Amino acid sequence: MGRVSNSHLGSGTSGSPQISLSQHSYSSKVDSHKHNPKPVNATGEALKSRVSDTKLKSVINELYRPGATIGDGGTAAALLHEKQSGKLVGGKSHEKKAKERLSQLKKMKEKNDYKGEDKKVVNKLIKDLEEAIDYNGK
Repeated sequence: MGRVSNSHLGSGTSGSPQISLSQHSYSSKVDSHKHNPKPVNATGEALKSRVSDTKLKSVINELYRPGATIGDGGTAAALLHEKQSGKLVGGKSHEKKAKERLSQLKKMKEKNDYKGEDKKVVNKLIKDLEEAIDYNGK
């Protein structure tokens, strides 16, 4: 599997995927656009399992689609792939979707006093989307 921005997948004691959120370098996100031969569904599911807010889970569902094969399966990885390769993922640009979800997440963060894992996940999603939107090939 390609690198997953600042999320590192592993198995918990129950065998279910877990994500630890840690600091990452910008270059690690750039590599997350790599194509995976099989669909990547674990990242979105693992993120959803760590948050309690239902609206945040809904946004994660929008950002991580089943059957995705680019990077970690998220919109940010698809957008980076498009910017780096010049080829659309799934026949359409992901830039508008990334900007819409980023705006949505920022509004949600302003309205909610997220704590714990919800706060970590919302910050991770915002950072990943901002990096993908701002990426200019350098």
